[in-house]
Amino acid sequence: MIIKEHVFNPKYSPKWQETPFLPVPTLRNLKMVANFILAKLEYRLLRTKLISYPYFALIDPSSVCTLHCPLCPTGLGDMSRPRMFMKFDEYKKIIDQIGDYLLSIVFTHWGEPFLNKELMRIIDYTKHVKRVPFTSVDTNLNVGFSDKDIEDLVRSDLDLMLISVDGATQETYEKYRRGGKLQVVIDNSKLILEKRKELGKDRPFVVWQFLVMKQNEHELDKVLQLAKETGVDALRISAAQVWVSDADKPFKESYEASTEYMVDLGSEYSIYTADGKRKRSLAVCQWLWKGVVINSDSGVHPCCVLFSKKYDFGDVLKVRNFREIWNNKCYQDARRAVKDPAYAKKLFDEKSGNVCVSCTTRQSGRLSE
Repeated sequence: MIIKEHVFNPKYSPKWQETPFLPVPTLRNLKMVANFILAKLEYRLLRTKLISYPYFALIDPSSVCTLHCPLCPTGLGDMSRPRMFMKFDEYKKIIDQIGDYLLSIVFTHWGEPFLNKELMRIIDYTKHVKRVPFTSVDTNLNVGFSDKDIEDLVRSDLDLMLISVDGATQETYEKYRRGGKLQVVIDNSKLILEKRKELGKDRPFVVWQFLVMKQNEHELDKVLQLAKETGVDALRISAAQVWVSDADKPFKESYEASTEYMVDLGSEYSIYTADGKRKRSLAVCQWLWKGVVINSDSGVHPCCVLFSKKYDFGDVLKVRNFREIWNNKCYQDARRAVKDPAYAKKLFDEKSGNVCVSCTTRQSGRLSE
């Protein structure tokens, strides 16, 4: 959840990630625009079987990371999902199925995208062949770049880089970003900005994200100053959230295991109210109608908070058409369960194993559970 965004570059708008960018309809993108309108209508009607495709995708190029962040399944060494890189040929098969409908793609999930040596090729194909309007990479930026790497990145027409900077000093930064070097992040940010200026480009926008936690809350003013000195386009202040390794695990247990890092419930910088409910939560989850998560091993998740392979709704490389997954029993049961509490309880009592049923029935996000 974004708490506040300090924008230094007037060309950058934080609304692009909050609200899908809808291009002016042309013959080339008419399918994309029509799909977005239809998806919104089907969500409003809470249809179970959809005609529309997702218009947002979170695609993970890498489930590998060199850092050891203590609230991340990858950092904790959770092996319930294999560590691997998505190959370009695999990505092409995926994006050729759904790319004509996507308004936005974020290249990330539980790994560091820039460790995948084919990432630039993936982005280039997405922007210049499939013409997806908005693309973003979430990164810790603790990677080595050559001058050619930087130039390829800027020329790829990637729209946004959201970079984790959870401290204004190395001492604070490494308490959570274990194994990371703050100076590497600063230097890489400057190199990208310099190359962007040299090539006369205004993208990718370079935005730092500061997740507010107990150990770094006191450095909010310092990181704001550091962001200005580095010359980034914006500084995003966001609330950290508890990651639940098992979707059936009570929120209270997960939160209490994370109190070394999480700010107090109900505070300005918490994603949760004082009684453990998620702030600004929607009455009906939109993920099942608008978006899809595709992991580096091509497994499909219904939303971004999941990790384990056991929660997959399918494998996109094992079907001829993505709609076979998008309208399979897992998805239809999940959509019906989200809109019908009685049906959700029935499936829960039957131990269906559908993770959305579990989430809906337990109303996950409540401290009391």
